[in-house]
Formats: sequence, C-alpha cells, structure tokens
Amino acid sequence: MKPYHSFVSILLVSITMFMSFNVIAQSNSSSVPFKITANYENGELYLKCNSGCAWSDLSFTLDDSGNAQFINELGMTSKKDEQKVNPNLDHFLFSFQKSGTRIKCESMLGTDWDQLDFSCTELSCRAIIDKSGVIVPNKTVPNK
Repeated sequence: MKPYHSFVSILLVSITMFMSFNVIAQSNSSSVPFKITANYENGELYLKCNSGCAWSDLSFTLDDSGNAQFINELGMTSKKDEQKVNPNLDHFLFSFQKSGTRIKCESMLGTDWDQLDFSCTELSCRAIIDKSGVIVPNKTVPNK
C-alpha cells in the first residue's frame, strides 16, 4: 500500500508545481498596452509610440493613391510580413490609409476594433490610437 501512496503524493506535488509555474510564467509575460500618437501634417503621418512598442518614432507619406502602410509593435511592416512576438510588447498589426480628409485604420490583430477613421480637415491634426480605439483631442471618434 505504501508505494501507491508515494506515487499519488508525488503525482499531486508534481501537478501542483506544474500549475504554479504555469501561473508564474503567464504573469511574467504580460505585455505593456500600446499607445500611439499620430500627427498628420501636409501629407506626412508622424507616429510616436508612447508605450507597448519597440520603436519610438515613425513617419511616412500618405496620399490619395489608396496605398496602405502597415505598422506593428516592431515598426513599419507589410500585411504578409510575420514577426516574432516579443512577450514584453503588445502584439498588433494595423494599417493607415488616406481617403480625402480622413485617415483610415484597419486592424489585422491585437486591437478591439476592426476599422476606424478620423478626420483631418485642417492642414494638420492629432489623434491618439490604442487597443480600444482612437481619440482626436476635443472629439471622440466611436469604434467601428
């Protein structure tokens, strides 16, 4: 009878340790949520990542040609480009595209939104983009 009790005891201790290590590993892999400030001036989009990215500043031209520029937590990328996931960063992929006086964003992954846009009727405008949507100072743009 003793060998059976030893086996059960070892099994229970092993399961408990495995579950404890799993919980610790999950808590250590929590990523920092991303927050990006976008400034649009004279056809140029300037991005500043305040948190959750490996990059701090990006800029690129947006015109009415319909070409989209994709970004992720590592910087400028393409829709097809797969990147390694860094557990210390938010994993996201979305694009920017200009259409008239609006900047459109389409999310592929890592956000609570699929598509959103914000208006740039002036020569310049500013928006804050995060996992839950976009905020244009003095305006709130609903998630779509």
